[in-house]
Amino acid sequence: PDWWSAIEGVSVTRLEENIGYSGGMSLLAGEACGTYLWLLNNDTTLAPNSLADVLAVLDDGFVGARLPVVYNEDGSIQSRDSTWSPVLGWRAGKVAQLEHAPIFGDIFVAPILNRFLVHDLKLLPSAFHTYGEDLDACYALAMCGYPVVRAPSIVLFHRKSSSKPRDPLVRYIFDSQGVRNILASAMINYSASSFWAIPLLAGKLMIRELIMRQPRQVVISPRALRELMRVPRGSISLATTRSTRQRARKTSDYRVWRTGKS
Repeated sequence: PDWWSAIEGVSVTRLEENIGYSGGMSLLAGEACGTYLWLLNNDTTLAPNSLADVLAVLDDGFVGARLPVVYNEDGSIQSRDSTWSPVLGWRAGKVAQLEHAPIFGDIFVAPILNRFLVHDLKLLPSAFHTYGEDLDACYALAMCGYPVVRAPSIVLFHRKSSSKPRDPLVRYIFDSQGVRNILASAMINYSASSFWAIPLLAGKLMIRELIMRQPRQVVISPRALRELMRVPRGSISLATTRSTRQRARKTSDYRVWRTGKS
């Protein structure tokens, strides 16, 4: 709305086309001038004193991303943390596991990120548009030695899936794009020696996300399957992203962070 422009200290960037969540946030990250970014979705509601709570944790060690505790509108908790297996994908993790492994949660429901990491690791690839950028960012940060942590003092409410299509067939096509993006993320982040796991991961994702959940759509929607096989727009930039992240990974202290041993 136009009244945003009237607020001191607020700048509004207008786009001619929908470039997706990743593209929009990446664009704004490039225009920001502060050290930290707080990426707020338009379907979130902040709890009282949220900004003060964010400022209070910024100096609490250098991490890759801080995630707030997110609640549904009815007061039930929405936040879920999981671990990542190169073959099985993300799995619900116990607290003890999460202390020693990368967290894969609802990272882009208002994460607090270091702006320089967004640039240096090429987080939020525009080719992902609207799906999978959270898992991609978690993996990229963790593999380069920057833990992703939950900040329990920061609380907000989120209308889950409010921005996703409501039509079942369109939603299924949307989900097929997500599976494609997650596989693209694996190709970006996995080392060459781990590429053997990608076909297994692809098989699990297709069975679980595209066949078991929506069996009818597989039959009636060849378009959805074509979308899964389509090369993501901006794939050339993804090749550059892989090169950047693999270089960062080689010089990271990931093993020291994960095991506590030098």
